[in-house]
Amino acid sequence: MTTNFPIPDQQLSFEDMDLNSSVERRDGERLSRQAGEMLRLFLSARRRGEEVSNLQLRAIGSQQNARLYEVRRHLIKRGFCIDLVYKGKGGLNWYGICPLGRSEFYRRRRDRLEAEGGYRPW
Repeated sequence: MTTNFPIPDQQLSFEDMDLNSSVERRDGERLSRQAGEMLRLFLSARRRGEEVSNLQLRAIGSQQNARLYEVRRHLIKRGFCIDLVYKGKGGLNWYGICPLGRSEFYRRRRDRLEAEGGYRPW
């Protein structure tokens, strides 16, 4: 389970989420809808004190890694990140939202993420 911490929902709205720059314009609406669904799933799970499995993410879109990348980028700008909480057998993984200061994902990749641009918080 994730550690309890407050998340201001209005701060984590998905309307201004940037898509991966490689996304074709005609696919933008569908893919932003998928990224938005993933963000809502993470927020809902967080309120219940739960994590989100990669199977749940895959049910939203087959390119869940690309959408997860966009959701992470969106959250990092707001002081949060999505981290791998539990790596299960057979590839079943569980993810959760955490504050940026507690994020192992961000800590290990900070230099590379900031070099890519768009990942610098605030």
